[in-house]
Order: sequence, then C-alpha cells, then structure tokens
Amino acid sequence: MPDFVPLAGTVLEPPCAAVSSQDGSRWLALRWEPCGRTWVNPSVPCVHADPCFPPCPPGGTVTAAGRLLFHQGPDAPDALHRLSALPAGGIRPRTQDGLSVP
Repeated sequence: MPDFVPLAGTVLEPPCAAVSSQDGSRWLALRWEPCGRTWVNPSVPCVHADPCFPPCPPGGTVTAAGRLLFHQGPDAPDALHRLSALPAGGIRPRTQDGLSVP
C-alpha cells in the first residue's frame, strides 16, 4: 500500500494495530482475538496484529477471530474505537442496501 506510512503513522494498542495514509486522513486497522502481539517491521515495512491460538487437543478445533477495518478520518482512536466495538469475528447480517443489521 504505497500511500500508507507503517512507521510514523502506526498505532499499536493490542489487540488492535492501525496504520495511516501519508496525509493521515485514512486508516487501515486490524484486530485478532486472541491476539499474541502487535508489531511493526521497519525494514519491510508492515504492521501486524498476530492471532494467538490456544492449545489444540488431538482431533480438536481451536479458532481465532479477526477483523479488518478501513476508516476515513484524521483520528486513529476513532478507528480503533470502531474496531474494538465490533464483535471479534463473524459476518453481521446486512440489509438489501448493504447496511449492517444491528
């Protein structure tokens, strides 16, 4: 994503991580539950919120649920607040016009 700034425009607030566009007007935020860590890699550059899976017994199933949010606005806390307010995983039903059903 050439318009995003993974170092200067990064906010890490586990279980969420967010990165801003160069002008700070758009944000990409992600969240995993459970989250092992949030981090950036300056040499790549990239931003991460890594899922952490619990131990799985033989033949068992474990899950981690994630969300990806695109936010337009100058404030990272707004994006992270919106992301934190959403259920960790699953798809919410939508109406015919594409809006989420509460």
